[in-house]
Amino acid sequence: MFSLINAATIFAQTSNHEKVVPSRGFISKIEIFGGVTWMYPKTYFEPEESERQFKLGNVIGGALTHSFSNRFEIKGSVCATQKRYVNTEFNEQNPSNNLTLDLKNNYLVVSFLPRVLFGHRNHFSIGAGGYAAHLQKSKTTSIYVDLNSVISTSTSDTEDKYKKYDAGLTISVGFEVPIKQKYGINLQVVSNNGLTKVNTSAIPSVISIERNNTIELLFGIILRR
Repeated sequence: MFSLINAATIFAQTSNHEKVVPSRGFISKIEIFGGVTWMYPKTYFEPEESERQFKLGNVIGGALTHSFSNRFEIKGSVCATQKRYVNTEFNEQNPSNNLTLDLKNNYLVVSFLPRVLFGHRNHFSIGAGGYAAHLQKSKTTSIYVDLNSVISTSTSDTEDKYKKYDAGLTISVGFEVPIKQKYGINLQVVSNNGLTKVNTSAIPSVISIERNNTIELLFGIILRR
C-alpha cells in the first residue's frame, strides 16, 4: 500500500515538473531560432524549356511570446530571411546551351502569430497570423553555358526590380520539447504566403517573382521566464 502511494507521489512530482506553466509576466518565453527556407514563388511566366531548381535559403532571428493560458499564446518574431529562387532556361535546339538565374532576396521580416497549444502536455502548437517584410538586398547571379560548353558567370544588383515592402499570411505547426522547467527546444514548419505583388519591372523576365511564397523549417532554443 505504501509502495503504491510512494509511486503515485513520485509520478505526480514528475508530471508537475514537466508541465509547462505560463508566466504571469508579459513575456513568458524568449526564443532564438534559425533554419532553412524553400521558395516556391508565383512567377509571371515560365517558358516550357525552363526548369526550377531546389535551392535553400536561410533564416535567423528571435521571438518573444506572451501566454494567456496553458493553451493560448501570441508570438512576435523578427528575423533575417534569404529567399532564394533558381531557374534554368534551355535552348530548345541544343539543351546543353542554357542560362541559369540564381536570385537571392534578403528580407527583414516581422511577424505576429496567435497560437493554440494542444496534445500531450501541450507540446504541440498550431498558429496563424501575418507578416511584414522589408527588402534589404537583391542579387541575381547569371550562369551562361554556350554551345561550346564554355561557362560565364556574372552577378548584378536587382534591388530596383522588387518593391521595398512585402506582406502576407503565416501558418505554423510546431513541437516543443521542455528541458527541465526553464528551457526548451522548439521545432517548427512555417508557411508564408505573400499577398502583395513585389515585382516592379515593366517587362518581367523569366525569373521575375510576382508573389513571395516560402516554407521554413526552424529550430529554436527557448528560455521560459
